[in-house]
Amino acid sequence: MLFDNIKHFLLKTIKDSYGRDVGQLICINSNTKNEVVSLKLKLNDRSFIQFPIKHFKLEGSQLLFLYDWMIDSEDLIKEFTLLSKRMEVLEGLFSKGEISREVYDELNNAFSKQYNILKEKQESLIRELSRNLEEIGNSIKELNIALAVIKMQRILKEIDEETFKNISLNIQTGINKATAEKRDIEQTIQKIKNLSTTKTIQHPVTESKKEERVEQPLTVQVID
Repeated sequence: MLFDNIKHFLLKTIKDSYGRDVGQLICINSNTKNEVVSLKLKLNDRSFIQFPIKHFKLEGSQLLFLYDWMIDSEDLIKEFTLLSKRMEVLEGLFSKGEISREVYDELNNAFSKQYNILKEKQESLIRELSRNLEEIGNSIKELNIALAVIKMQRILKEIDEETFKNISLNIQTGINKATAEKRDIEQTIQKIKNLSTTKTIQHPVTESKKEERVEQPLTVQVID
């Protein structure tokens, strides 16, 4: 992303993908190639935070803010997908006799270590997403309670119709946006859980080596 492509967003309010205000863009940091490396926002609580450029994406005429869970989930899925393809290619090469057992074992061990690291990331991210899901659920609950309260106040004539319409519209908009994020997180959790799907492949052992060793099953990561 180049400086010239986003400079017109300076002093504009940056929103997330759900249409919620995140903060005002006050500074664009770029390198000597004019590539943007980070953006500084003035948040709604008046604090100033600098975010790496990976937290933003251009979508049409909008510059949108991306949360950590979105970035981490996408990165993990890409890593799992790439590792799966590499393991499948390695399996194919070995089955066709195009690489030796020694080379196969060396690469397979390296891939297995990478897989274990990704599994740890996967479990950690699922826990994080589950916490986010709980927090959003609580927010939706509180908004629904607030909506119920103003409905009672309207019936009791404690607030006028115009006030009720304005407040209820704001609350309902908040509920809709939070519900959309909750749905996205639930779908993301399921995608990440599906990355655990595995299958076991047995390699036949030649007669000359049956007495020397027993072939171990190879676990290959398969993305649904």
